[in-house]
Amino acid sequence: MGGPVQVVAAEVRRGNIGVYSLGLGEVTPIYTVMVKSRVDGQLMRISFNEGDTVHQGDLLAEIDSRPFDVALEQAEGQLARDQALLENAHVDEKRYEGLLELNAIPEQQLATQKALVAKI
Repeated sequence: MGGPVQVVAAEVRRGNIGVYSLGLGEVTPIYTVMVKSRVDGQLMRISFNEGDTVHQGDLLAEIDSRPFDVALEQAEGQLARDQALLENAHVDEKRYEGLLELNAIPEQQLATQKALVAKI
């Protein structure tokens, strides 16, 4: 039909052989991985396609951050409130120290205020 096949000699080396077979079939992976997020939330975007190779640190999915932003704002508001209460407690403590020197308040009232400042 076509005659003899030409043969070429090459130096031996290690590597992949570029032989590919096209056909219908099913591939079953040896290893599978279950990917879970650290937090719950609404999935906004997926950044990969099934079968893609992914590496450590790659962004795989984006979860809606709005509930976490709201929780952060609430915590920051609570922190500001608590800092204001502490500052007010310090002011009252200084005021009570002056009033105690004038015998205008009982010593227990100053002791109570000092304990309040220490707890906050």
